[in-house]
Amino acid sequence: MGPSDSEFLQAAIGSCQKNSIPVRVLDRSEVFEEFSGKFQLPEGWIGVVTPQGGVIKATNAVAMFETLGSEKWRELKDNIEVVDIK
Repeated sequence: MGPSDSEFLQAAIGSCQKNSIPVRVLDRSEVFEEFSGKFQLPEGWIGVVTPQGGVIKATNAVAMFETLGSEKWRELKDNIEVVDIK
């Protein structure tokens, strides 16, 4: 969900279309209807829905990457700026 002119959303829609992934673009009233009134988007916003989409649980995703990182690199640091990846 976001502004209809969002580069990110337009790229996501284009990528779905290019790769033959079913995608629906919903206007604000369609989003309201689709999600039983749980979302009230501002004027000019859209929702993008695809059956292949899902929700990432951020805490679980971070924990998974921490586990994978510690298994491979053995050192994790918080609040460090990444300036290069080799």
